[in-house]
Amino acid sequence: MIPQLQITKPLKKGEFIQRYRAEFRWPSHTDTLATSYIFLSDGESQEVLADRFNVRLRGMARWINPFHEQWYTHLSVEPMVVISPSVTHFDQNRTYLAIGRSIRKNLRVELGYLNQFAIQRIPNDQLRTYRFNHAIHVFVYLENVRKH
Repeated sequence: MIPQLQITKPLKKGEFIQRYRAEFRWPSHTDTLATSYIFLSDGESQEVLADRFNVRLRGMARWINPFHEQWYTHLSVEPMVVISPSVTHFDQNRTYLAIGRSIRKNLRVELGYLNQFAIQRIPNDQLRTYRFNHAIHVFVYLENVRKH
């Protein structure tokens, strides 16, 4: 279950979107590609199992701004926080910048760059790894245009 609230408002010629989301997670320490996932136990104590349940809070701010007839820019920022019984910490942020074009009334194409900054924590070793992931995205949107 992932509760989510999204607020969309007009801003200049475009729109500003705010999204707030909570994801309930129970990650496994098992290599699920090599062996089957066991939901309640990976051979750990009940204390360790209780600490594995966490909640990821995600906020997002997105601005889509049209310019020059069918063209638009898209900018979004999405910080994320993990809350567990033992610790609460910021662990990643996604920043996305794109340019898009409306081809038809119900067809858009978008080319964008995604930067994902992530912090991985290894508690036993008191170690933090900082990662910067980069991705180029190509999206094709087929939209259902409703008539009012």
